[in-house]
Amino acid sequence: MKILSIVTPVFTLLFLFFDKTENLTLKFSNAFFYLGLLYLCIALMIHVRNSGLFKFVKYHKFKKEQKMLKSSGVLDPDEEESGKNNFDKFHNFLQKAYGVQYPSKVYYLFAVPLLSLSMLLAYIYKSTM
Repeated sequence: MKILSIVTPVFTLLFLFFDKTENLTLKFSNAFFYLGLLYLCIALMIHVRNSGLFKFVKYHKFKKEQKMLKSSGVLDPDEEESGKNNFDKFHNFLQKAYGVQYPSKVYYLFAVPLLSLSMLLAYIYKSTM
């Protein structure tokens, strides 16, 4: 959260400095919109990763790689029968691959107010014209 608290004002100041728009309200609105959209995309990607939306695809890719390694002789084909390699089973794969959950709450806490503030500033800009 501390990093986002530093990145947000720095990006806003850089955007204000390099943006060619003349109106300051519109510059702030655009900067907040871009940051809010970026944080929302990051939060949604973390959410998809945590929920395991593509876990079957990842598991089948893993199984395919394991078969290729076994056929090339890198892995011992008898490991699976002896019980040394329990990673092939789907539930064990899910525990290993999706055991660590990344928090996305911080990104939502930054994205929603930034997008709301951007909409408010755009409305104020539009109503003054």
